[in-house]
Amino acid sequence: LGECIYVNERWCKITGLDAEKSWGFGWTRALHPEDRERIVTEWHTALKKYRLFKSVYRFLHPDGRTIWVHGQTTGEKSKTGEIIGYLGTITDITDQKRFEQRLIQQQSELCHAQRLITAGELMGVMVHELNQPIGAIANYLEGAAIRYREELKSNPELAEMVEHTRNLAEHAIHITRNLRALLRRQDPGRQRVDINALIRETVRLIDVEITRRQVGLSLDLASNIRFLWGNRTHLQQLLLNLTLNGMDAMETMNSRDRQLIIRTRNMGQALEVCVIDTGIGFSEDLAARLFEPFMTTKKDGVGLGLSMCRMIAEAHGGEISADSRLGQGASFRVILPIERRNRDYSAS
Repeated sequence: LGECIYVNERWCKITGLDAEKSWGFGWTRALHPEDRERIVTEWHTALKKYRLFKSVYRFLHPDGRTIWVHGQTTGEKSKTGEIIGYLGTITDITDQKRFEQRLIQQQSELCHAQRLITAGELMGVMVHELNQPIGAIANYLEGAAIRYREELKSNPELAEMVEHTRNLAEHAIHITRNLRALLRRQDPGRQRVDINALIRETVRLIDVEITRRQVGLSLDLASNIRFLWGNRTHLQQLLLNLTLNGMDAMETMNSRDRQLIIRTRNMGQALEVCVIDTGIGFSEDLAARLFEPFMTTKKDGVGLGLSMCRMIAEAHGGEISADSRLGQGASFRVILPIERRNRDYSAS
């Protein structure tokens, strides 16, 4: 009971399976691998309990297409009312499923958009709350540098730490003031930016963290790089996010294998910035979702870092992409165009 003895031409066209190969339980070979075990189990359960079968599942066509169907049966009964056979039909619902998936995706995107709007509103409060203590820190450090000038002269290492901490505090102030404008897609003002100089400055800001994490950092910066016209703070935030992200990806690696490369290249009317790590990498499926808001693989991650990188790149008329293989590190590539007003400048 339950073996197939006939399929029509339409069934063969949908599944891509010949009629002869479908007889018996051969029809199960047309099922999508992810649905096969479930459907076979449901079918045998229906047979054992003399129930009708009804389910939604997929066929995997030999040409690679996935066909969604609604399958159901009616029973042929004996004179005593027992089911002695089944007549089954399948309805192609692929278009309906695609519409449902698009609808789900649109709903998800709307949720993300709403989250970003909420984040933008919260950022306004955060800017006010954070600027005051961070500004106070910067002022205290500046005052300490003046008041204890002589002591700091006799202790250059301490003086360097105070200056470095003050620079970090001022950078934090710039970031908080610009995040809200970025999330709301406002233009906070642009200027000529030497990307090589900005990369060196960014590395200096986190050199303590680089040392603590035992990361070998290499700069491969083009000598004839061109100036960009952009927001300096936003571009530095992009560089910081990618650099810290690369270091995070190498946390589980042996310290001697932690290598990070930051590279710049001229590309005619655009610049290329690459951040390459030797970390754990990521799968091809994950690569397509890396830059989505709130997408994160980190235990304590928020999922806004790479999304913000994309926003910054696109706000400058550029784009960002990522390439990786599991266990073979990752490469993040940012392309930033040079606008006409900058084409007469070059930076060393």
